[in-house]
Amino acid sequence: MTPNSRIKLANFITLKAKPGQEENLAAFLAGGASAVASTEPLTLSWFAVRIDAGTFGIIDFFADQVGQDAHVSGQVAAALKAGADQMIVGGWEEGVLKHFQVFEVLSAAI
Repeated sequence: MTPNSRIKLANFITLKAKPGQEENLAAFLAGGASAVASTEPLTLSWFAVRIDAGTFGIIDFFADQVGQDAHVSGQVAAALKAGADQMIVGGWEEGVLKHFQVFEVLSAAI
C-alpha cells in the first residue's frame, strides 16, 4: 500500500433492496466497477459492498469536486436512477438521494 494524496472527496450511499430484488440489486452493483472504470476517468476508486442480505453500499473516491460532479452525472448514476424505483426501497429520492453522503478524505492508502 502506498499513500495517495490525490484522493480528497468520498461519497457513501446505503441502499436497501426491495423484497425480492436483493439479487437484482447485487447483480447491478457487481457490474458497476467495470462501467465506472470505462466511462469515468475522474473516479479514482469505486466499491460496491453488501452490508447484509438486503442492504448494500457504494463508496467512491475523487480528487476534486469536478470528478465527483462527473460521477454523479455519469452513466452509472443514470442507470441506478432508472432502476431505483424497481429495486430500491424509497426509489431514487427517498432510497438513494436521502442516503447520499459526501466526506472530505483526510488520508488514504491504496
